[in-house]
Amino acid sequence: MSQEEYKHAHQEILQTDRWIIDGFGCMETVWLRLDEADTLVYVDLPLYVHSWLMTKRMISGYFNPPEGWPDNSPIFKG
Repeated sequence: MSQEEYKHAHQEILQTDRWIIDGFGCMETVWLRLDEADTLVYVDLPLYVHSWLMTKRMISGYFNPPEGWPDNSPIFKG
C-alpha cells in the first residue's frame, strides 16, 4: 500500500464512530489519531519484555505471516 493509500484508509477509519489502532504509526498520522481519540492506553512494560515480544513476533512472522497481512509482505522491511 502506498503512503497516500495508507493516509486515505487511516482517515476513513478515524471518521467512524468506533476504532482501535494499535501502534504509533508515522508522525503525520499519529497527531490525527490523538486529536480524535477519546481514550489512550499506554502499556508500560519493561524494555526487555518489549524487546522479547518484538523478536518473538518477527521470528514467528517470518515462518507464519500474521493474519490479515498481504501475500509476500516483507516482515523485516515493515
